[in-house]
Amino acid sequence: MMMHNPVFIFRVDNRLIHGQVIVGWAKTLNLNKIVVANDELSRDTVKLQMLKFAIPQELSVDFFTLEQTVEAYQKEAWQKLDTMLLVKYPKDAYELVSRGIHASVINIGGLYMEDGCQMIAENISVNQEEKEFLEKLLSMNIRLEGRALPMDEELDVNRLLQKFK
Repeated sequence: MMMHNPVFIFRVDNRLIHGQVIVGWAKTLNLNKIVVANDELSRDTVKLQMLKFAIPQELSVDFFTLEQTVEAYQKEAWQKLDTMLLVKYPKDAYELVSRGIHASVINIGGLYMEDGCQMIAENISVNQEEKEFLEKLLSMNIRLEGRALPMDEELDVNRLLQKFK
């Protein structure tokens, strides 16, 4: 019997959980679990109730604070499952990696245009702080791939950051 190596996708996406994540990633890659790590959302019971109605029942989704995410990871709560870990900001990705969540690749799936941001790719806009956190992740030998969906061409975020002025 062949052993299954679990898939682990670490994604930064300002929108967190939405159709592209559920259909484009979870269904395409047959993920079992999505872990959404966001302090604000994990405490918003009204928004959580609304989101839970939109999530297919066969997909397990946890909404954790960053602290709870680290605790669950340390307990190996999801490492045996095909999982996506979603964060809203590069700073959150950096905090989780700094606190022991292992990632060799982080998908930069959607950082959308806000005041003070500069577009460096179709779905990726960064401000100075986000650029600095992405560079910190790169300095930790983490490859940053830019793509909205798994079938999209992978963009080298390190190269894209060179466009930032």
